Amino acid sequence: MAFTPCCSSIGPIPGSIPPGGTATVPVLFKSGTQSGRKCVEFALATDRPEFPEIRLSLTASLLPAWEVEPIGAETHIIPAGSTASQTFRIACRRTSSAGKVGPSEVSISGPFSCRFVDGGDERARPDGIIEATRIVEVTPTSTTEAGHRSGELRFVWPDGTAKTRPIHWEISAHVRANPSSLVVQASDSPTRAIISVTCADRPIRIIRVSGPLLGRRVDPRPGPSMAHTLELSLDASGLGLGGTSEIEIITDHPDQEKVSLRAVVLPSREEVAP
Repeated sequence: MAFTPCCSSIGPIPGSIPPGGTATVPVLFKSGTQSGRKCVEFALATDRPEFPEIRLSLTASLLPAWEVEPIGAETHIIPAGSTASQTFRIACRRTSSAGKVGPSEVSISGPFSCRFVDGGDERARPDGIIEATRIVEVTPTSTTEAGHRSGELRFVWPDGTAKTRPIHWEISAHVRANPSSLVVQASDSPTRAIISVTCADRPIRIIRVSGPLLGRRVDPRPGPSMAHTLELSLDASGLGLGGTSEIEIITDHPDQEKVSLRAVVLPSREEVAP
């Protein structure tokens, strides 16, 4: 019988072994999906009183048939407006009977582009495993808007099989507004909101503030500063049933000209009254 891991097996076993003789006992080792060093034990019961049970063990160092790892830092955080790319190394491993050759195609979903930047490399390791590698470059298609980006690298092999690897990227803002969103209740009287606008790398000017909810013109400080305070008068009387709106703050920052505030307008008290 076979012990862990599950589904490993042994046999067929010989009916008998003559004195001084030998026998070959085939075992099936189910490696599973986890890499690392693993061991499975097998037990053979015999009719010899001095050896009622023989224990056999098989130990293997398991390597993934394919894996993708970043070259350099794993963190994908870049300032808004800058250009950047990240390279990944895909390694495929095989023996004469199992494993994977190198992929033939690569594509990506989401706001990214990708391409192979090398022709591939293949070498035989000292343990006899053949390892094929390719280098992939991933570039976000736009970095002007701050926020999180996500997608999936998709590799296709010559036999038509495909595997994916998730990609996550963060575009950090030069200019931030606090709070970044507002909740306003629709009413006949304006709502006052104080917004702090800060810049991380240089003094900036605020050119204008616009949006359908603004009840009156906003006159920002004329000179450049690392921090600005804006007083907004929000008129949501035209949205009695609620909804959403956007307020745009336009700056003179060369890499981030706009900061957007999302305003959620709740229905007026008269609209929600029973």
